[in-house]
Amino acid sequence: MKIRKLKEIQLIFTDEGHTDEDPISGITNYGVYKDERAIRPCVLITRNGQTQRDFRQFWDTFCQKESTARNQPLFKGYNYKDYGFGEADIDPQFVEPRDESFDSYETSLKKAVEKMRDEDLNLLFVVIPEHFSDEQYYKLKTLCFNENQVSQFFKTSTFQRKFPLVFWNLAISIYAKMEGIPWQLALRPPIEKESLDVDLFIGLCLVQRDARSFVGVATVLNAFSEHIITVSSKPIMYVGQQLHMEKDDICNLIRECLRNVDFSVKSIVIHYATPFNKDESDGVNEALANIPEKTFVHLETESLVRIYSLSTTDNDASRGTALIMSDRNAILCTTGRTRLLGTSAETEDEVEEQEGGFETSFKYKGIGTPKPVGVNKYGDLPIEKVCRQILALTKLRWNTAEVNVRIPATIEYSRRVGYLCKYGIPHIVKSIKYVL
Repeated sequence: MKIRKLKEIQLIFTDEGHTDEDPISGITNYGVYKDERAIRPCVLITRNGQTQRDFRQFWDTFCQKESTARNQPLFKGYNYKDYGFGEADIDPQFVEPRDESFDSYETSLKKAVEKMRDEDLNLLFVVIPEHFSDEQYYKLKTLCFNENQVSQFFKTSTFQRKFPLVFWNLAISIYAKMEGIPWQLALRPPIEKESLDVDLFIGLCLVQRDARSFVGVATVLNAFSEHIITVSSKPIMYVGQQLHMEKDDICNLIRECLRNVDFSVKSIVIHYATPFNKDESDGVNEALANIPEKTFVHLETESLVRIYSLSTTDNDASRGTALIMSDRNAILCTTGRTRLLGTSAETEDEVEEQEGGFETSFKYKGIGTPKPVGVNKYGDLPIEKVCRQILALTKLRWNTAEVNVRIPATIEYSRRVGYLCKYGIPHIVKSIKYVL
């Protein structure tokens, strides 16, 4: 066994190629990678007076409307426009459900969609009550998706929190939904000495649909880490207790993905959240018969292994620690001790020395989970390069500024689409902005 500390992949900001490994300091120092459209929001929100006042205060501060921001600065000077995210309309249009029941929200959501079309609004905020379940959230999210409306959901408690990381998470998520690109991954020279990219990354996962069936979902990202398409299979009935796809089903799913790729592909890496069985391996090989270089990677996202460091006071291992078990197997820490948000420091004392103070709510990332990801690969790429790709792809979660993210975007995007499949979204998703 070998222990490696993998170097963090740099993120690219602006078209001038500025780089940083931290989203917050990168955007603060250089700006975002690609511009987006101005926000013209519609807000679906309860009639509760306090909730509406909280939201208006939040939104005014978010847009830096001085009268509110000066009195109660939620983000201590952070605002959407000044950090390069673009324009935001400070006077959103409101739609109020009759009460806080799901049926009332569903009816009002349809009215909000009509209002958006009539008034050329482009982002639907849905402020849902605290008691709404995940199932109710996904049903409303699917309704927005099927109406081709970009939406941002959050519960009332979200905009009552008064620390800047809430701003960053919302700003990045909204920016991506407005067709902006917050950052790109630096996967190739000259920034990265040894190229880590391939022509395509494909993430596969299986998501239970009901008690008798499940769907297979595949997400395709190109070499620039941009989303191309996500495709889901028809419902598949259980055979025994295991979730596995038949050879023809997985072959057709991969082929459907490749039909939507309009450039030559010579190398592919496939991430799968389930161990490949023989039928699945044969099906993927058949679909990729004309691809010269291919690597299959089984990601054990629910690994029973835990990793601790004896060299730190909190026993927190560093993000990027990889235990190379063999040329095919590794254990990778995608969370753990890392650079503190918005700084070049790794400890609270370093922040105190550098900046003369420490804002716990913003800078400190907290202790990372000791729960790593198991990596089992079959194919052409070296195991260490596969691990660095996985580490890099955890940085494509465009709904958080946090660096400590366990699951790469390949699998995460597929899972999110899989959850929405239960409620009737189309089997082809060409823009991830409707899913984030």
